Amino acid sequence: SAQAFVDLAGRGWVRHEGRSDERSMRLALALEDLARTAGAVAATVNCHSEFLRWNAEIGITACLGASLLTTADIPVACTGDMPTALALVLARALSGRALYSEFYTPERETGLMLLAAGGEGDPAWADGSHPVVVEPNEHYPGAHGAGASLSFRLEPGPATALSLSPVEGTWRLAWATGEIVEARYDSMGGPNGMFRFDSGSSFEAGARWIASGASHHNALAVGRLDLEIPTLARALEIEEVRV
Repeated sequence: SAQAFVDLAGRGWVRHEGRSDERSMRLALALEDLARTAGAVAATVNCHSEFLRWNAEIGITACLGASLLTTADIPVACTGDMPTALALVLARALSGRALYSEFYTPERETGLMLLAAGGEGDPAWADGSHPVVVEPNEHYPGAHGAGASLSFRLEPGPATALSLSPVEGTWRLAWATGEIVEARYDSMGGPNGMFRFDSGSSFEAGARWIASGASHHNALAVGRLDLEIPTLARALEIEEVRV
């Protein structure tokens, strides 16, 4: 695991050391071995459970492992969220990037929406002018303290949020185009940026996003996928709702 941390430094990532770092890397390597053995194209982990976070033997979240697997083209969703894991596969196939994230809160003054993740993410989304930071996840400590997680600013530019939800024997793909306008929060402890919906303010578009049946989490793809998403939905024979 020590060599694995050297490899992270070779990527240019900045490390803020924590007491559970080695435990986090062992878990990351175990997850990679499991995913490779299973031939997985995506995965989900439920850290907030007796299986990982509150397990006496493991006792941490798997944010580092989720991020490294995503970097290795096996996108990972948190909280056992398989629908969003599938959305990550679609986002990555369409755009080459797939950030597991969620809309946090609208900002009335600017019409922007804070979009962020809790310590896991796709570093391909990182703004190259700011570092990717590996640091203890103080938001979600477990039986053995805070596991290692990733924090970075999202690269500004056009983006599309996707959400897959099972509905009445089929799937609904909710989606919204917009852009990451800026990222402000270096100390937030996770990937983050401010999203502007193309279809209106964060309050108006956010309400429509909820009404669409979108799940709690989403997959953030790079670019405005105006043509790709409807084509994808027709190919998959599923419903799509543009927000």
